[in-house]
Amino acid sequence: MMGAMHRRVAAVLAAAVMVAGVGALARPAAADLPIYIETGTPGPNGALGMIGESSTQGTFPWIPPELGADGWGPLRLYAFPGVRIPPDNPGFAIPVVQRWRAEGFDPRVWIIGLGANDVGFSTTSVPKATAYIDAMLDAIGPGREVLWINITHEHPDWQAAWNEALVEVAARRLNLHIFDWASIVAQHPDWLVSDHVHSTPTGYQQKAMLVSDATNVLMQANAVPATFAATSASGAKAGLVPVDPVRVLDTRVTGGSLGAGAVRQVDVSGAVPAGATAAAVNLTVDQPAADGYLTAWDCNGPPPNVSALNYETGQPRGAATVVALSPARTFCVFSFAATALVVDVNGAYTAGAGQRFTPQAPTRILDTRTSGAPGPSGIVRVTVPAVGGATPAAVTVNLTATGGAQPGYLTAFPCGSAPPTVSNVNHGVGAAAANLATVKVAADGSLCIFTLQRVDVVVDLLGAWGTSGLWYQPAVPARLLDTRTGAGGWLGAAASLQTLDMDMGAVPGLPPSAQAVAGTVTAATTWGDGFVTTWPCASARPTASTLNYQRGDTIPNAAVVALGADRKVCAASLAPAYLLFDLTGWFTA
Repeated sequence: MMGAMHRRVAAVLAAAVMVAGVGALARPAAADLPIYIETGTPGPNGALGMIGESSTQGTFPWIPPELGADGWGPLRLYAFPGVRIPPDNPGFAIPVVQRWRAEGFDPRVWIIGLGANDVGFSTTSVPKATAYIDAMLDAIGPGREVLWINITHEHPDWQAAWNEALVEVAARRLNLHIFDWASIVAQHPDWLVSDHVHSTPTGYQQKAMLVSDATNVLMQANAVPATFAATSASGAKAGLVPVDPVRVLDTRVTGGSLGAGAVRQVDVSGAVPAGATAAAVNLTVDQPAADGYLTAWDCNGPPPNVSALNYETGQPRGAATVVALSPARTFCVFSFAATALVVDVNGAYTAGAGQRFTPQAPTRILDTRTSGAPGPSGIVRVTVPAVGGATPAAVTVNLTATGGAQPGYLTAFPCGSAPPTVSNVNHGVGAAAANLATVKVAADGSLCIFTLQRVDVVVDLLGAWGTSGLWYQPAVPARLLDTRTGAGGWLGAAASLQTLDMDMGAVPGLPPSAQAVAGTVTAATTWGDGFVTTWPCASARPTASTLNYQRGDTIPNAAVVALGADRKVCAASLAPAYLLFDLTGWFTA
């Protein structure tokens, strides 16, 4: 079976070849074809590298202008007869990748046209072919998107083994996407010459156009047939009991940092009231040993297939989440890589009691980029709008720090008290960082934000907690959207501000009474700096952000999104990125 991306690219190209046509062409002599082309002109889609053998070299008269017209640049294209993958020859593919990277050319997108020579060494062995393909992908490195052109060959059994190996690798390496040239030329045998490897001039021009078209397929998310994962309630409906923020775990102080693949049970019984069924927490990692993620759940069974926080090697990062609690008021945290763990508690949920939630479309209530950034150890006071004429007991907001001169953090807390020893947002230098927070509000309707360093602060209001409104319903975590694999009906990287919609009315187990949803949004393998916004599709896209990222990031943030009459949640990313959404609960009357 072909992988989901393989099927999508093949389907797009199959439609294209039915209408494509060219006139008679003069075939360039092999000696006239360049083996290396470099263009320094930048394009909106960014840099692209292409490595292949002679069947790729034949596209060189046409593919550079095709890629440039489609928005790619700068380009480096390298191909000539005899190129293979292994690192034992300076002209082979792996040494070329290594040389380009040493020279500073390290693009996020690659086109690979290799295999017609390597297959002479792997012949009919799928494991040998797989080893070659994995070696090439390892050399290109993680976080890159690779479009690999499968092969045709005079030995059909060699061709079948190589192309089967590509499919096997693509099933476990989501950054590998197969351009199904073998299926295309099976419909157009006149595009191949007698050796069944090389093409006619018409075939090469068509190959160049279609490969370029396929790179554009990678730049956008397409709707695909898919069903949502089922969800179900986990415990009773609950209201919020706002608490003054408190740190309940810091393994940097107590020791006992999580090992790779380890699970840590976190006891919050001293911070939340008896009978609490869930807690609003902020999870922070510090000095993780490798890229990875955290999963938080109520310790019932194995870790679910969701993430509460994604992190990068050595970098501190925090994320808010609402996690269901065991009867003993504990929850569990799984870490993919070894890391120190910090846990702060901001609120508790109790069955049938506590404050209720009034959701709204995101509304910006503070932006110090226009009013002036607070300095080191500064405090910004924010007045919270009344709800129904009353001061809310707490609010759920998205906090963003941007433009910091030094690494630091933000702490949100009710005004009138000293800043607690907790953090809501950890930020670096310059780049924006965001996190969701549920914050207790002071009696005068204000909340305060402490800044360790001089940094601009942006606050987007998502809803308020008071004596009327909706109950929170914890849920069994479920991944509803993953554009890397087609989960949720979308496949591929969302293009710039392309709107994806998730029909919550089609989610099994989500009741019609749900008026807002809560979960974790993740942007993965981002192709530029930018942000993600989520909002109810029934409203216009707001001037607000759910999370901020830099090029190459995988960044999560908790989100709360109201449901309009169409019961759809919309998401858009400023730069192309894969988007994920893990449902953790909903709000209902």
